[in-house]
Amino acid sequence: MPSRRNSAAGASSSPVPSPRYGWAKLMRSDLGGHEMLGLYAEGITKMPENPGIPLLFRDIFKNAYLPYRDPETLKAFLKIIDEFTYDQLRAPRRCL
Repeated sequence: MPSRRNSAAGASSSPVPSPRYGWAKLMRSDLGGHEMLGLYAEGITKMPENPGIPLLFRDIFKNAYLPYRDPETLKAFLKIIDEFTYDQLRAPRRCL
């Protein structure tokens, strides 16, 4: 999940990757199921605090929670998401 640095403090105002969260970190093959579950749950909980994410998405994730606590269910869900291609994500918008 990207974050913004405070430009008043002299840092860049462009989004920078968070050292803790991100798709590559979540999908690491050496990450155990319970570690993945914890990282994912923590990430969606902390998302509203990330100023690098547009306000709309911060509002959407403000009260987000993980509706299950089974690592295998999360792994199966994320594996399907990981297989999406850009064209598949754009297809529904072409129907509008």
